[in-house]
Amino acid sequence: MNSEKNFSHLVLVRHGQSEWNAKNLFTGWKNPSLTEKGFEEAKITGEKIKKQNIVIDIRSQKEFDEGKISQARHVGPDLEVCKKEIAKADENPVILVCQNGTNSSRMASDLKKEQISVFVLKGGINNWISEKLPLVN
Repeated sequence: MNSEKNFSHLVLVRHGQSEWNAKNLFTGWKNPSLTEKGFEEAKITGEKIKKQNIVIDIRSQKEFDEGKISQARHVGPDLEVCKKEIAKADENPVILVCQNGTNSSRMASDLKKEQISVFVLKGGINNWISEKLPLVN
């Protein structure tokens, strides 16, 4: 696994069951509402997508508190704490995040020496912000 890889996936999701799907009708250019089952399918799909990647933020507590990627887990710059968090990832891909990509790249190299593969968010939070992607407090 290349730890300096730009991490992106295209996830194609078909909508949940609609009123017309339930009646076996072709929807074409119409936009019928989802059924109760369709809403539940959409909710489950969203939760699965959220759980696919584990984002570990190794910035300082102050930087993390100023804004983080949604779902990011803060561990700070401690390698041992980071390894414990990675162990909880249950073989899901792990993405390390720092402010500009330098510290997370360095930590990824240290982890690689121990046969632990992670991805690095290239450019870190600074790049995330420049791409106008959202942060939460």
